[in-house]
Amino acid sequence: MERRKVQQTGSSTYTISLPKQWASRHGIEPGMSLALCPVEDGSLVIGANQTADGGTQTVDLTGKSAADVRRTVERCYAFGFDHVRFVADDLTTEQRRAITTAANSRTGLQVVDETDSVVTVDCLLDATEMSLDRSVVQLQYVALSMQTDATTALTTGDDELAAHVIDRQRDVERRAAVVERYFERALTDHEVLNALGLTRPRLFDYRVAATRLGRVATEAATVADVARRLDSAPNEWLASTTALARRTRSHVEDAVAVLLDGVDSGQASVLEATGTDLRDELAVFDRTLYEQGGSDAAEFGRLVESLRQIVDHGDAIAARAGAAALRQPTPVKK
Repeated sequence: MERRKVQQTGSSTYTISLPKQWASRHGIEPGMSLALCPVEDGSLVIGANQTADGGTQTVDLTGKSAADVRRTVERCYAFGFDHVRFVADDLTTEQRRAITTAANSRTGLQVVDETDSVVTVDCLLDATEMSLDRSVVQLQYVALSMQTDATTALTTGDDELAAHVIDRQRDVERRAAVVERYFERALTDHEVLNALGLTRPRLFDYRVAATRLGRVATEAATVADVARRLDSAPNEWLASTTALARRTRSHVEDAVAVLLDGVDSGQASVLEATGTDLRDELAVFDRTLYEQGGSDAAEFGRLVESLRQIVDHGDAIAARAGAAALRQPTPVKK
């Protein structure tokens, strides 16, 4: 790191010289205008090409299958692009349908123009109107309600409720994609970071929570899938599964609360201990299933593994909360 001395010019202006080697490498010459972007963490970013939008990208879809097209559109969204032109010599009906389907699966993404060879997609989200902590809370609500409903479907044999849980995965994916989009965008666009009112470490906290909550939803869908295929099960197995599912839900919920509230790292350590206890109890239940056997033991083994994975995701969020708490300045005792 190079250090430069701040000097005062006149009565109201501070100046600092730019390293000539850096300026030459970036094509900066006397008389040019530079963009100055103050960042929430106290840094000042200087550049000749600071942009406030995601830029215009052109993506060639020639020869791509419908599945590849959908993934490409989703990646462009995740990378933070605001304006994308998808081109091909002759876009097929399947490719157009895939673009529209992918756009509809992402918040704020719309097809705004079409020709024989170009489909233009814009993202209409505004960073100044986004609240990523609220997005994480909403994502938590959906993911954990899926887990609760999946457990209910298991104990009541409600196949319709189980199917509903599986369908809700798309909602979780859409919400998590918003957080991922702004994380990627803020890596290169400091104005977006400022509009969000976050530092990069805090934004990474939200990304970890969103990613893990998305995986909690995936495990809930696994529980729902098992519930649809089970005809009956011993009451004691159902009771144990319900109790353990309730505690794993509370574990994740508490971890997210600690992360968002920014409390001391001691609470995160308590949650990590809780996670260890839950894994031990799940291991005991798993051994019970193995010892008792039966046609449904293997399916319940899948449930135990899903609950174990949910505990792991709660632990990951708690660990991030502990790291976030350590970033906070420690008050100086007088």
